[in-house]
Amino acid sequence: MQYQQRIGSELEQLLFLLQLYTGSKTRPLADKRRTSFKWKNRDSQRRRWAALGTAALAFLMLLAFVKNMATHDLLDSRSLHSDICPKPCLDAVIPYHEADESMFVRNGGLVAAKAYLKDVRNIYVVSVSNRTFKHLLDERTRWYNEAHIPFYTQMLEGKISGWKYQQALKLWSVQHIPGLCNNVLILDSDVLWIRDFVNIVPTMVDSDGLCTTPKFKYNIATAASGAWESDIYSSAYHSFVEYFTGLPKMNADILTAINHWQVMQRDVLEALTKSLLARTQYSIDEAILRYGSPNQYDMTEYEAYFSFISYFYSKRVETVSLPYIIRQPPLCNYYNATTLSPLLNTPVAYLTCHDRYDREDFYVNCNGKKCGSG
Repeated sequence: MQYQQRIGSELEQLLFLLQLYTGSKTRPLADKRRTSFKWKNRDSQRRRWAALGTAALAFLMLLAFVKNMATHDLLDSRSLHSDICPKPCLDAVIPYHEADESMFVRNGGLVAAKAYLKDVRNIYVVSVSNRTFKHLLDERTRWYNEAHIPFYTQMLEGKISGWKYQQALKLWSVQHIPGLCNNVLILDSDVLWIRDFVNIVPTMVDSDGLCTTPKFKYNIATAASGAWESDIYSSAYHSFVEYFTGLPKMNADILTAINHWQVMQRDVLEALTKSLLARTQYSIDEAILRYGSPNQYDMTEYEAYFSFISYFYSKRVETVSLPYIIRQPPLCNYYNATTLSPLLNTPVAYLTCHDRYDREDFYVNCNGKKCGSG
């Protein structure tokens, strides 16, 4: 290693100090022998204790230097979490409705999530029934019965809208589904991944030899990069974020974090729950279900969570601009190897279908261009 030569230099300095303060730099060996009986001399004792103290200090300085050099050697080699630091646990939760069967089952959305989300441990599908995807369940892919959610019956009785319900469902799932990691990738069921994606940012070793805070990727988009503009400029969304987090929307009128997936963390939601209880006396799901007009699209869980974690846990956030396509619903029913092949040579990472985007395709984070065809 490069620091070995510098260690040798430090040792030479240590020896010099020992010789200087014990007098061996100035007295010949014979003289030292003749005067060795003078240890009881007070001045000699002070000099000896000073020498020992200096030697100890020099030794501690040497240890600190070696530790520092070793740490720099680790940084230079860019040691990843798999080598030095524990890898964070990441699960995925996919709320599913049979209206998304074409994308989730027939077009291979669930199969693709299992294949391409490389750092996800287990995938939990939350739905009323597993009838349409039961054949895809295995040890890594599990079904959670939606009927266990405490406000499920309110939705069935029409007391809350499906729009509010699915947002409350996502946040409730992160907090309450048994066995989940602290870190949970929430994924819309109309997403189809077409290439590998690693969400966990490799953890590094800092200058003190400690593992840095694990980071996760958060996809953002701007109007210039192709995002749907109302996601960015919606005053209703801005108002909801401020109500939900107690703070203005992060980067309001600049970017959106509504990109059909997001990592949420249980401990972050616990902190948000305490904030909400102090300000509104409501839990997270109560705050969502009671907010605003019953049937209006006036809230967004993705923007609210992204703002909260960016304000209070920014060291966990790594923003990316991952290219994707929002397809017209008629085109979402015809995915196969042939129709997807033109996209494989583009930067597109995933496709999504949404009934609100039926006017045209949206090409997001593609530098203002169509980043795919077909």
